[in-house]
Order: sequence, then C-alpha cells, then structure tokens
Amino acid sequence: MLLASLINIYNVNFDGLLETVSTSVSLVLLVALPIGLVATYLLVKKYRTLKMLEDQGFQEKYSELISADHKPNLIGSYWKVIVTFRWSLTLIVLVFSRDHYEFQIMMLLVLSILF
Repeated sequence: MLLASLINIYNVNFDGLLETVSTSVSLVLLVALPIGLVATYLLVKKYRTLKMLEDQGFQEKYSELISADHKPNLIGSYWKVIVTFRWSLTLIVLVFSRDHYEFQIMMLLVLSILF
C-alpha cells in the first residue's frame, strides 16, 4: 500500500473524480501508516517495560508483532518495527529518487549499512 501511495503522490493528478479520490486515499494512507508504525512501537515498548511480552494475553492479541526468533533481546522485541521502518525508507528512496540513480544507490547503501 505504501508503494502504491508513494507512486500516486509522486504523480499527483486532480483531473477527475477518480483521480481526486485516489490521491485523497493515498494521502490518508501516507498519514495512517506512520501512525500505525509508531503505535506498534509504543505498544511493544509498553509491554516490554511491564515485562509482559511473554504474557498469554499479549501473545493471543499481538503475537504477530514479535518475531519468534528475536524475542529475548532488546532489538529482537522491536525487530518487525525496525524492518517495517527500513522497508518504508527504502520505498521512499526508490520512488522519489527514481530519476537520480547515483543518489538512489548512495542512499540505499547508507540504509543497508545502518540497518
């Protein structure tokens, strides 16, 4: 959804009703997705602080937020949030620097080193 929204925003068009609706939905998604990512981070942080990541209630509701391979350590509990954030940054670089290949390669290299 993020990729489609970014491409749609890159080529903003308000010529007709469908284009206006499409651009509006893309803008809503571009606002909602980062809010969801921050909410996920805060939820994991809250349960980690309370030491309830292994709690049955948390596991039933939010088991998809924590990767089974990475639970025990600090980074592992936020692994899916970190990966989703990296994917988001990668998509932003790919869409908005598609005409500037050198910059795109440098930014993707930096992202690869950082994450």
